[in-house]
Amino acid sequence: MFFQNYYLERPRIKILSDQENDRFYIGEDAIITAYLENPENILCATWHKETPYGDQALDLALPKYKETANSLNEQILRIKNCCEGDRGIYFLLAGCSCNTEICSNRICLKIVEGYNFACLYYLSFESIHIYFLKYACLKASFIYSFNVF
Repeated sequence: MFFQNYYLERPRIKILSDQENDRFYIGEDAIITAYLENPENILCATWHKETPYGDQALDLALPKYKETANSLNEQILRIKNCCEGDRGIYFLLAGCSCNTEICSNRICLKIVEGYNFACLYYLSFESIHIYFLKYACLKASFIYSFNVF
């Protein structure tokens, strides 16, 4: 019975990024969210990054990083203004009341050049509509020409 209760109450952590394929652009903020199961048994939690010299705890006092907690079950790490040096594997390590450490899954952030936004604020509705119609026609003609052969 002891082992059954121990494993039922043992905390679990899962982390996810807010971008598909964990891919962020240079200059963009990366957001990693940790979801905690049974958080009442967690005494402390620290964000880590894998380096060639081993795992390293992130210094959250630096302006580069910001940690927030939306609730008892959710911890959020924001990496501001991503650069090449932010590429790598991140995880959350938690110390528990049962004298053990729990490690989350690991997430590999990919930092790429380019931009992930479009400035449409100065375009009128008609010009946006025409642009999307041209795009749809171009896409349809490409698919048609590809299927003809």
